[in-house]
Amino acid sequence: MLDLTDQSVIEQLGSEFNKLVLTTGSKSEMYEFTNVIGSWARSKGYNGLIVPGARGAQDYTNIVVFTQSKLTSALSGITPVKLK
Repeated sequence: MLDLTDQSVIEQLGSEFNKLVLTTGSKSEMYEFTNVIGSWARSKGYNGLIVPGARGAQDYTNIVVFTQSKLTSALSGITPVKLK
């Protein structure tokens, strides 16, 4: 997975955190930059992205998986545990 929470990776892509978490403008404007990164990552063989939270807080991380079968395979044999 391409880890976009790693500052060195962000710098290598020629970006900065604020472009990854743009929350103003139209939907197409907000997702234009991240869609380009996602398409590039998929074309380079990445299975998904690890990305910083974009809802105004930088204290959480999202995981984006490009293909359901990869996620299903990774989780096979794992029994979910209900949290209280």
